[in-house]
Parts: sequence; structure tokens; C-alpha cells
Amino acid sequence: MHMSSNAVDGMKYDLRAWKGQCTISNLSKSSATWWVNLRSVFSIHHIRIYYRTDNLAWGATNELTSRFMGFYIYISNTTNKHDGHICFHDTIYNVYTIPAVINITCLIHGQYVIYYNERPQSSKYASQFSQYAFNELCEVEVFGCKAGFYTSNCSIPCPSNCRNPYCHIETGACDECNPGFQGQECDSRTNCPLGLYGRTCEMNCSANCLYAEGCNSTSGVCQEGCRAGWKGLKCDLPCEDGVYGIGCKQKCSAFCSVSGICDHENGACKEGCKSGWVGMDCLQVKENVEGKLALYIFVGAFSIAVTVIVILIIYIIRLRGRIGQFHTIDKYNTSKTLSMEAEGENYDAIITTSKNEYQELGVIGQNIPRY
Repeated sequence: MHMSSNAVDGMKYDLRAWKGQCTISNLSKSSATWWVNLRSVFSIHHIRIYYRTDNLAWGATNELTSRFMGFYIYISNTTNKHDGHICFHDTIYNVYTIPAVINITCLIHGQYVIYYNERPQSSKYASQFSQYAFNELCEVEVFGCKAGFYTSNCSIPCPSNCRNPYCHIETGACDECNPGFQGQECDSRTNCPLGLYGRTCEMNCSANCLYAEGCNSTSGVCQEGCRAGWKGLKCDLPCEDGVYGIGCKQKCSAFCSVSGICDHENGACKEGCKSGWVGMDCLQVKENVEGKLALYIFVGAFSIAVTVIVILIIYIIRLRGRIGQFHTIDKYNTSKTLSMEAEGENYDAIITTSKNEYQELGVIGQNIPRY
């Protein structure tokens, strides 16, 4: 058997069996299979097959036509044809009509293109079939678009609400819509309740989405991000130790009792604060209440003591002034009285006068230093 890769090497100008441009299956087989791996899932439009002709006139006189008849083309995501879809089964050609180069329209998504032939005796054209099955392929060309695009030049993206990234390669119609959407291009909404997702809207969006009603109706992904303290596509993962807040970008306080460990949502230190620090996030300096109280007591006591001393000083000063006044008056009155007695004048009248003058002397006595 010639190498199977000969059928995809781009060479098709010499369609003879032994020139290295065709793949030739083993002889005397009741079935023959060949497949090509496209490496990823594509939106296939059509397939073109160049069959072996030996560079001879093609038709009923060329015995190779009977080997080509009755073949199948499958599109699958595995190498097993039964896992995929039948794209084409030849039930219409005979040795006069089957072409040597055939174009097969095949609007299916898949990764593997499988050519298969067999020789059942039940076909209506069985009499024209070769006795054994062959896959004598000189070139197999697959045309289509990368998944998620359509039109002849594959330039237009499939609608965003298609359930999978594939759409009809010619029209762009979605194979299936995301839950909550309908229409050929899934561009109109159904009555899908906000805050739910899934094929039948049976699951609740995460309560940790920034907006609970804002999750993707198919996947449940929080489309507007997460609320403070949460991360992940569905906002189902708490911030790791040491950080908190929106996007888990804020660092826990270094003054938490357990350094850097805090509530993942609001940053509150879980085990309290280190000595000298207070507050929910331990960022406030602790006041020395006992020291302040002692200071207040000392200042108060000192103020009271000073006030008492000042009052006593004032009182003493005033008392001394009054005592000095009294002594001066007594001395004056005594000397005057003695003088009067010595002169033998009207004593009683003078005493009376002295009494009447006492008040006035008291006023003058305030200026005693003048004498």
C-alpha cells in the first residue's frame, strides 16, 4: 500500500498508481478506510476528491470507475466513522456517470474526514461494482472555515449567542442558542429569568457576583466581576490569605495580631491587633488612657493647691493690714486720751467725740504710713 499521506500532499498531476501521488489500499479486501485529521474542529463546506485514473480516459472503459463507486464520506470528531455523520453515500452513480474528480457539499463541523468503501451485494449497482473494495485516492481537499466564522471568505464571526462556536458556514445560523435566546442567529431573548443560568435555567448565579443577575445565562460566569473578597469566573473562591477587597488587591494590615491575616471581604483583623494598635483594621494608634488620667489628676490637684495657697496668701496679707491698722488707731487714741487727762479737760465730751470719729479714723487709717 502506498503512503496514505499521498492523498493530501497537494500533488495531483500524475494520477497513476505507482508515481507517488496516490494512496493505494491493499488488494482483495471487502472494505477499505482512509481518513485525514484536520487537527481541530472546522466548519466544513465541501470536499473535493481526485480518484486514480492511471491518466487514461475516464468512463465505462476504465475499470477503475467500478472501484470508486458506492463510497461513503463521514465527518467525525474521532477516527471512528460511527461517531460522526454521513456526509455522502454514493447511491446515484454508475460506471458511465461517476466523475473522476468529485465535489461533495458537506456543511458539517468536524475534525476527521473519513473515506470508506465496501462491497455489499445488496446494492442495485452491485453488478457494476468491482469485486473488492479500494480507496485509490490521489488527492482529498477539504474546504471550510475555522470554527466560529462563516461566509465564503470566512470573515464574519458566528453570532455571540450561538450555544457553541459553530454556525452554518453559509448563512451564519446557529445550530443551537444559549439559554435565554432564540431565533436563527440567537439574537432575541426568551423569558429567561435574571439571576439564573443553565440549559433550563435551573441554577442560580453566584451570590458573590458583583451583580447577582449579571451572570452568563449559559455558563454562570459573573460577567461584571466579583464583589469584595471573591474571585474566580463564578466568584466562588475567597481571596487568599493576606489580601482582601475588590479583585483581592488590597493587603491586610501588618498590625493584625496574626500579621497579614484578615477578613477576605472587609479587611478586619480576625485575631485582634498587635500591642499599641486598635480599630477594625488595626491602623489606629492606641491612646494611653491610664497615663492621661494620671496627668489629669495631677494637674487638677496642682491647680487646687495653687488656688488654696493664693487664697491663704491674700487672706494673710489682708489680715496683717487690718491688724497694723488697729495698732495704729489704739496708739493714737491712747496718746490723745492720756494727753487730755493730763490737761484735765472735758474728758467725757472728748470720749464721745472720739467714738464719733472712729469710723473716719478707720478710713484714714488705711493711709497710716503717711504719718
